[in-house]
Amino acid sequence: MANYFRTGKGGGDDLFIKAINRNGDTFATTSLQMNEIDLWSSTGELLGSLRGHTGQVRTAAFSSDSRLLVTGSTDQTVRVWDCQTQRELMTLH
Repeated sequence: MANYFRTGKGGGDDLFIKAINRNGDTFATTSLQMNEIDLWSSTGELLGSLRGHTGQVRTAAFSSDSRLLVTGSTDQTVRVWDCQTQRELMTLH
């Protein structure tokens, strides 16, 4: 499976899959042009966008219960997100 796909989101840029939840029904993507993470369903529906990083998002991981997503960025922060509310819960510097 490729770790990227194309969509209209991001101006036609490739979106890179950074994390897939344990059930395989939600995945997180980013692109080289955006400083955000997009959450997608396995059917291709955009569930929402997580905005807060000021640099390129380089890594992401879902918690074992899929309720949280942790992201790391070139802005030298790690952020913890609630996947349901799409709110940032914590920033580590």
